[in-house]
Amino acid sequence: MTASCVWGHGFVTLDLPGLEGQRIGTYLMNEIVCWARQWPDADVNNIELLAGQAYGKNTARRNRFYEKFGFNFDYTDPEHRAGMSRAVKVRDLNAVENWKDNIAERSVFDFLLNQADAERVAQADVARLTRSLHDLIAERKRAERHPLWWAVREVYSRLGSWILAAASIVSVAALLHFAR
Repeated sequence: MTASCVWGHGFVTLDLPGLEGQRIGTYLMNEIVCWARQWPDADVNNIELLAGQAYGKNTARRNRFYEKFGFNFDYTDPEHRAGMSRAVKVRDLNAVENWKDNIAERSVFDFLLNQADAERVAQADVARLTRSLHDLIAERKRAERHPLWWAVREVYSRLGSWILAAASIVSVAALLHFAR
C-alpha cells in the first residue's frame, strides 16, 4: 500500500515522542486491516523488518506488534532484528482492538463543536481578565494620585467591621463610665 510502484519498497513510520506505547500504531494498523477486509482473498505485501529499526526491548515489542495482527516472519538473525513476513491473505489478518484502552474515537463534527465551545469559554475568560486588568490599572492610578486617601480606604475595606465594632464597644464603655 505504501509503495509508489509494484516493485518499490514503501513504508510508514510514526515518530511521536512522548506518545510511545499509547497504541496509536495499533489503532492505525487496525484501521488498515479492517479496510483491507473488503478484499479477503487479496494477498498482503510482505513486510520487511530491518535490523536498523530494532534496538533493545523495542525489537520484541515491534515483532509482537506485527504478530498480533497475524503476520509471521522468517527471521534472518537469532535476535529477530531482521526478517521477512510470510505470505498471508487478508482474511487471515486479525483485528486488534486493545487500542480502545487508550484511544477514544470521536466524530469530527463533535470534535469541532467541543473546540468551538472551548473557544467561547476562552474568549469569555479573556474578556473577564481584560476587565480585571483595566480595573487594577485604574485602581493603581487612583492610588498614585491620592496615596493617603487610597490607604485609608484599603484599611477600612479590610478592617472596617472590626473598626466599627471597636468604636461601638468604646462608645458603650464611655457612656457607661460617664453615666455614673
